[in-house]
Formats: sequence, C-alpha cells, structure tokens
Amino acid sequence: MMNVVEGVREDASLCLSIAESLPQHFSPKGLETMRRDLAENPFYVARDESGQVLGFASVKRSTEQAAELLWMAVAEGHRRQGVGTAIVETVCDALRARGLRLLLVRTLSERVHYEPYEATRRFYQKAGFVHIDTIDPYPDWGPDSPCDVYARIL
Repeated sequence: MMNVVEGVREDASLCLSIAESLPQHFSPKGLETMRRDLAENPFYVARDESGQVLGFASVKRSTEQAAELLWMAVAEGHRRQGVGTAIVETVCDALRARGLRLLLVRTLSERVHYEPYEATRRFYQKAGFVHIDTIDPYPDWGPDSPCDVYARIL
C-alpha cells in the first residue's frame, strides 16, 4: 500500500536523501538547487504503509495555466513498482484541480547516450509526456548537457 500526498517541510531532507543516493542522476550543483526548490515550492511524496518516503516530485507554477516538474526521484529499491507513476498522476490531478492545463519537464537530451537518463525519458514518455523541444546548449547545464523539454496536457 502506498499513498502520495503533498509534502511538508520536514519531508524535504528525506527527499534530498533519496536524490543523494542517486549520484548518476543528481550532481552536487543539482542537489543544491534542489534543496532551494524544495524549500520554495510545493512537492509531493509517496509513502509506504510505515510512512517511509519512497519517492518525491517538486513542482513550480510557471504561468497561470502551466507548471513545471522541477525534480523527481524514486528510491533505488522502489523503482518499476508504480511509485513514479503514482506521483506523476497525483501531481497532475492536483494541478488540474487548480485550473492548470499543462505540465512541463526538462531532462538530459536524448542526444546524450547515458543509460540512467534514457530510462528517465522512457518513464516520462510512458507517463504521457511528449517531447516538444531540445535546447542546446542549455544555460547552466554546460556544453555537453543539452536539454529535452517534454509536456503533458492535464
């Protein structure tokens, strides 16, 4: 049994711990930005029946009708078990209830053949996101890190 709810500030350190355990996905610079984003924006956590945080996603409203999924991670031992899908669906439901119509996510471009992010892109595509643009170079990501932008209609 799992429940996805809006996180409280005390959950932020648990979310950061999950991200820190995934160095193939999150750089030290990314973790610092994540720390700030979790403090400034709403986020959602998936908890098991014991209350353990299995995964999370943070969201930032971009415009009156659109938001961006800033960060998302599922703990290594809980991937491919529906945790990420449940988080995305909860986020989409919450945003839709607030009148938003579009959810964006940015991730490392498919131009970079790096397995951890190939799996990430497959996850987003399976969750209903559509690739809409590639930005290369992407500011602050460096010259070898182009960005793919995906969108999902809510």
